Amino acid sequence: MKQNKYYLVPEGDLFRVVYLQDIYDCDDHIIARAGERGGLVENEKNLSQKGYCVVLGNARVLDNSRVCDDAIVMHNAFVCKGSVVSGRAKVLDNSVVSNNTIISYHALIKDNAIVTDGSIVIDDAIVQDRANIVNSYIMYWGRVSGNAIVDSKSKVKGGARVTDNARIIGSKVRGGSFVGGKANLTNCNIWNAKVTQGDLYGRFVFAKSALNEANDEAEFNEEDLDK
Repeated sequence: MKQNKYYLVPEGDLFRVVYLQDIYDCDDHIIARAGERGGLVENEKNLSQKGYCVVLGNARVLDNSRVCDDAIVMHNAFVCKGSVVSGRAKVLDNSVVSNNTIISYHALIKDNAIVTDGSIVIDDAIVQDRANIVNSYIMYWGRVSGNAIVDSKSKVKGGARVTDNARIIGSKVRGGSFVGGKANLTNCNIWNAKVTQGDLYGRFVFAKSALNEANDEAEFNEEDLDK
């Protein structure tokens, strides 16, 4: 039988993780030492005894949430309400992952980012700064930063970036697109384009066009949102 990698010590209403052995990541870098006190959990269901996964610092994992595989949750990060952090994902700093959200593969959540309401952040996606992801999908090297809000089953993928004060509602941003400034998109499909201003509803913007280059805009097609 394989030895457990940690035990729990009561601390208030929760339990502090204490590691029984040195824990190394997949690149053979030590991330927790034997005897080190880690983060806070409610019970062993919150942190797998298998793999290299750890909860460190003052990070908290609560409410039937799980950290497993080789995932890292550390600093003051908060994972709660049935969320899962798996693969080689990292949730760091003061970020919050909540409400049945999944963070997996090599995804990175950091700074003061909030990812919630059944969102999925996978592959090599990054959510950082004060970005807010609500019931949406960030994948395939997608990146959301600044004060951006991505909401309502939106998708950011294929190396696309959403940043600044942009607001994305029920839209797809993909193929190396850049959405920033004060752009406000609803039910749009942005493909390999740059949008940095204005309110758009139901538009298909493509081919590295700027928003104000009307000749580069095409009619919106609902079928494109499913591609």
